[in-house]
Amino acid sequence: MSFGPQPSMYTESTRTADKVRRRLRNRIAGATAAAVIAVLCLGGRLLWHQPDEAPANETTAAQQAPDEVRETTEQVPASPEGHLMALAVGGAGLKH
Repeated sequence: MSFGPQPSMYTESTRTADKVRRRLRNRIAGATAAAVIAVLCLGGRLLWHQPDEAPANETTAAQQAPDEVRETTEQVPASPEGHLMALAVGGAGLKH
């Protein structure tokens, strides 16, 4: 079986140059791919980063339980009928 002509001393330098170019091209492509992946990971981390604590100048209200009623938001009814209606509904926290 024959696998083609024997390599000549004139074509060997061309093959070596092609190998060097191919290796260089593969290294550049690998470095570019690694740089793109690193930039995407860094960008994703920066976009999704949430600070663990609130800033010092920002005040936050305490969470209110769903069944909790604050007395500071209720007002005394303007008329006696409103007062009786509020007591009938369960306004035990009303001030007289």
